[in-house]
Amino acid sequence: IDLSESQTMSLEYGIARLDGDGAQKAGDNGVTGGYSQFFGLKHQMSFDNGMNWNNALRYDVHNLDSSRSIAFSNTNKTADTDVKQQYLEFRSEGAKTFEPSEGLKVTPYAGVKLRHTLEGGYKERNAGDFNLNMNSGSETAVDSIVGLKLDYAGKDGWSANATLEGGPNLSYAKSQRTASLAGAGSQHFNVDDGQKGGGINSLASVGVKYSSKESSLNLDAYNWKEDGISDKGVMLNFKKTF
Repeated sequence: IDLSESQTMSLEYGIARLDGDGAQKAGDNGVTGGYSQFFGLKHQMSFDNGMNWNNALRYDVHNLDSSRSIAFSNTNKTADTDVKQQYLEFRSEGAKTFEPSEGLKVTPYAGVKLRHTLEGGYKERNAGDFNLNMNSGSETAVDSIVGLKLDYAGKDGWSANATLEGGPNLSYAKSQRTASLAGAGSQHFNVDDGQKGGGINSLASVGVKYSSKESSLNLDAYNWKEDGISDKGVMLNFKKTF
């Protein structure tokens, strides 16, 4: 949506169904199904000196079903539950794009990111005294971000992109989660997910894309670190237009 000669706004929405194998061995807690939705709002303002001011608001909601396997001595049970996870993020950054050669764009940027996560409490079922009950939890953080984006538009439908982003965590707070077993009466214990603020968060990603008139193929890889935990992966997407 063009708001003016120098301002644009875009809206995003997506939904995906999740399928998983759940718990495969004792101690596992795996996703068996559910669905995810995301909503996005982006705003960009361009200035005469080539600078852009980018703002993005994103809201994700996940409704997940999971199972936990319990096996020891003569006990062999599977506890089932469902949980709702919500994530809200706002980021604001200044960026400027350079074109050092034909087809290549280099965009350095810097800004700030605010994020809030809310994970609902849950009560397991089907495992009797071994059912686990946990209260809800929340996490709020503010991060400084500095990054560099590379975009290359090649010939015959080929293109590539890369992003390197990092920055210190400026503020971090999370609630204490507690849990109890159905057969343990009023006994409660604290749960720590290992996440903590105060460190350096980072994201590195690289992707290759081939596009034709009716289809596109994307191969992307990423390495992510935030609040003391990390993740990496590879994703292959194919899109066909009818």
